[in-house]
Amino acid sequence: MVRKVQTTTMRPTNLAHAIAAGLIGSGRAESRECHAGDVLRLECRRGGYYWVAFSGAELLHGPTLRDAEPLQSTFVAAMAAAGLATRNSPSSRPRVRQELTD
Repeated sequence: MVRKVQTTTMRPTNLAHAIAAGLIGSGRAESRECHAGDVLRLECRRGGYYWVAFSGAELLHGPTLRDAEPLQSTFVAAMAAAGLATRNSPSSRPRVRQELTD
């Protein structure tokens, strides 16, 4: 008997999108973002990547997700606030341009 495995498709929360919008709007990240598993990956303008958890609870910076270091909670809160301030409508939310696969 073959069993079907149900999988849930995780999507970034509004908080995760707000953090990404704050990073992009402040010029810290390029405007391209992509899904990498259950995180958003944004290219950092000073090198490496920002990794935003879909929940918005964690923001990391580093060359790879494995080697990334967590950023201070005050910085994460500031980026979320900046992202929320620049979002006038849902259509202004950064769009996912590409999906990463294993």
